[in-house]
Amino acid sequence: MQYTIKRLPAGTGAYEFGEAFDPKKLKSPWNALDEAEILDYPWLSLYPDHFFAAARVGLSDRGINVLMYAKETPVRAKETKFGGMPCEDSCLEFFLCPFPEDGDKYFNIEINPIGTAHVGVGEGRHGRRVYDKPIEGLQINTCVSGAFWAVSFVIPNSLFVENFGKAPTSGAEMKGNFFKCSGHELHEHYGCWNHVGTERPDYHRPEYFAPIAVE
Repeated sequence: MQYTIKRLPAGTGAYEFGEAFDPKKLKSPWNALDEAEILDYPWLSLYPDHFFAAARVGLSDRGINVLMYAKETPVRAKETKFGGMPCEDSCLEFFLCPFPEDGDKYFNIEINPIGTAHVGVGEGRHGRRVYDKPIEGLQINTCVSGAFWAVSFVIPNSLFVENFGKAPTSGAEMKGNFFKCSGHELHEHYGCWNHVGTERPDYHRPEYFAPIAVE
């Protein structure tokens, strides 16, 4: 399993949604990005619900640009506190270790359908730094439209520099995973792009991150 991040034109920000969202009708240049499908639900014996979800990622001069979407209805979106627990809602998540040659430190970025984000950084589940205020440059757009909901965001270069001392560039070899989940109040489920081989859901397992290359 490997994903390739392609280049986006200078100045590209988060995807601008219209009134309706259809992943088969994405605007340029987003439609040229590879799609990573979140189809692996390892814990179906415990949580039988599952939903199609996917991600597309590009690199611009602003940072890492991410678009994620899920075919899920209804959705739950109650968390409004930045740094709270959007994973208890309908949630799309991107975990990224941008410089594995320097260690296992990674971002976890979790966002619900109303754009409430949880952003953490660290080497494992425990002892992570969690941002409790909106982050400058972390532009977040969301859309709930018919059967789909979607979120797009930019992980700004400044956030990489703050935590890693540098920003991703072409040729970088990163690691990460994409996830879809929802808490116990609404069709609880846990899906991933790259398989996670734990007995119970646990996304904070960098040993199950897959290669993510930057074109």
